[in-house]
Amino acid sequence: MHSQPRNPDVVYVLARFPCRSEAFIVRELAGLVALGTRVRVLAVLDPEGDEVDETPAVQVWRRPSWSDPRVWWTVFREAFLRPRAALRALRLACSIGVRESALDVARALRLAALALLVARDLRDDPPTLVHAHFATGPATFAALLGSALECPWGYSTHARDLYAEPVTFAVKTRRSRYVVACSERAADDLRRQVDEIDAGRVHRIHHGLDLQRWSRRPDSAPLPKDTPLILAVGRWEPKKGFDILLEACAQLRADGLDFTCEIIGAGVQQARLHALRREKHLAPHVRLVPWMAQDDLRKRYEQARVLVIPSVVAADGDRDNIPNVLLEALALEVPVVASSLPALEDLLRPTDAARLVPAGDARALAAALREVCEDEALAAQLARAGRELVVRSFDLRKTSRELYDLFAKAGY
Repeated sequence: MHSQPRNPDVVYVLARFPCRSEAFIVRELAGLVALGTRVRVLAVLDPEGDEVDETPAVQVWRRPSWSDPRVWWTVFREAFLRPRAALRALRLACSIGVRESALDVARALRLAALALLVARDLRDDPPTLVHAHFATGPATFAALLGSALECPWGYSTHARDLYAEPVTFAVKTRRSRYVVACSERAADDLRRQVDEIDAGRVHRIHHGLDLQRWSRRPDSAPLPKDTPLILAVGRWEPKKGFDILLEACAQLRADGLDFTCEIIGAGVQQARLHALRREKHLAPHVRLVPWMAQDDLRKRYEQARVLVIPSVVAADGDRDNIPNVLLEALALEVPVVASSLPALEDLLRPTDAARLVPAGDARALAAALREVCEDEALAAQLARAGRELVVRSFDLRKTSRELYDLFAKAGY
């Protein structure tokens, strides 16, 4: 008689937790916990101070201060007591550190020391698996912690870490038990960077949404047709293309459309976006709004005539895969206008779930936004198709089960 295998016991390695621009991770954890997964979170950096809705009750461990001499004493003592584990971690740290220009050897060695410290705390209650989000520092640390614990590990890759960071995918994928990509295009792009035998470790698992929570309320309605709200949400950084959106808004204003546009977020392009807003005399029409709580953001979705995703490929190669704001809008039956970047094209073109325009083309973006704002039949068709797409492919219950099964298989 065989005993039933226990639920996965996973240590999640994250840069920050919680992080408002990474609400998809919070949802992923909630979905796994609901299935019986034990989750412990290791946050390598300090939190941003943001509260994120839907955060499950999970144990969170944060990195101690390196300036505390007791931390180093504990690390040296652990290395003395377990020299083989320390040597494995040091060799792996140096192997990755010399290959990734963003991670010098000194920083890699600090991560190795941190891995020994965390392994000491986990050794009496070890996980079945270590999982990291992002192929950069978090995946490096997951590899080191897995080595110190002699425990399998894997990681998820997303967008910037896949396209714009100097990650040693061949090394990390070969050493990992699996890799998760959030879109089919991202999975294919990663498979091309590794050996054929390692490509089989790459799995596409979408981010998911709780579709009961993310469904349109019967009493919700967009703003009146004569004052449509054009909504954009995301980090204010080059790949998001919000400067292109402001150019499109200037075109809409010149064409005589009365509208309001809100760009919700924060980031490195804040000064540029404010300056462009002034230069284009868009103050009566465009508002740059800081991040808000998800309940408040949901209200803005439900008032919007259209959500716009004007993403581009940044100069460093960074780009969007499937932005989570896209899923939220589609789930709430908000019509979407989006750039035809590869992952978005693959997802949206076959389903007619959004109006697609060439990336970086402000005139085409303005024309599509005007069409959706003025054509009620088109807006209704996009809303229906968008909801159907999310229900079919992004239900959190389905994506959580796929991840749970992968973790269960990898951890035994």
